[in-house]
Parts: sequence; C-alpha cells; structure tokens
Amino acid sequence: MAVRGRLILRPGQALAQAFKRAFDFGGRSRRSAYWWFALFTSLGGAAFGIVDEYVHIPGLEDWSVFFLLFCAVVILPDLSLGMRRLHDTGRKGWLYVVWIFVSYGSILLPEPEYEIDIVDGNDVNAWDLFGYSLIYNIISGLIFFGLVILMIFMLTRDSQSGRNRYGQNPKGIGNPDIFS
Repeated sequence: MAVRGRLILRPGQALAQAFKRAFDFGGRSRRSAYWWFALFTSLGGAAFGIVDEYVHIPGLEDWSVFFLLFCAVVILPDLSLGMRRLHDTGRKGWLYVVWIFVSYGSILLPEPEYEIDIVDGNDVNAWDLFGYSLIYNIISGLIFFGLVILMIFMLTRDSQSGRNRYGQNPKGIGNPDIFS
C-alpha cells in the first residue's frame, strides 16, 4: 500500500513481523509496524480484560488470568519492536525498557495499603484514611502521564533519513542506491 510514494505495512504484515522478530532487538522498525502492533495489544488487552470479568478460574478469582497470559505473550514482541522503533528515530532502545516497566509493571504492582488502628475510640480524620493513598495516586498518575506524553512524542517521530547507527532506513528513504 502506498501513501505519498511511501510503502506502509498492512496490519497483518505488522503483526506477523512483530512476532517473527520478537528476539531481534537491533535494527530499525517503521511507525506503521509499531502502531499496528500497539492497536493490536490495546484491543487484545481490553478484550481479555472483559473476558476476565465474566470467566473465573476456581482458586484464581482475584487474578486477571487471561489478561496476564495475553501480556505474557505480547511483552517480548512489544519490547523488541519498541526498541527498534526508537532506533529508527535515532534514540537508544533502552528507553523503551522504562516504558515497559511502567506500563506492564503497573498491572502487577499493587497500590499500597495503609492501616489505621483505632485505639480507645479515638477519632480518625479523612486525611488519615485517604491522604496518603491520594498522594500516591497523584504522584504515580503524574509520572505515568508524563511518560505517556514523552513516549508518544518519541514513537511518532519520522524515521531518520538514510543510515543511522542502528542500520538502514526501513522505508528506504535516504539509503544509498546500490545499483548506481
């Protein structure tokens, strides 16, 4: 498929390439490959989250089993594709590791729980009950929101023209013509 003279990947091609190159952390990948896979993981995560609401496995009622299995299947292709996408823009791929930790880690790390002991009928104010949790949620929310904006900015940048330290431009733009 051509858009203004450039080839873009179709959704099926992008998904196949993501899983085929799951262990390839070098090189470069195009925007279309990354964003088709991002759409797939978002829709898949939502679908499996819904399944988990209605299907319960005895003994594992507190866990989102299907969602976690889906995450286990897509985390490695997501990591490698994200690193290659950052390489395509000239950035270091390890920055994507931070994003993976924040996005996937947030589903595994529980919110801290605070216990308030009421002794001898002493009154407990609202701050004691909700204040620390509120601060935790505000700070973690701001950090996550900032990382989302930063990652969207970095992942939507166009490819560096020609060869960079990670390889040839996957779109072929600016690469030396081997037949001239």
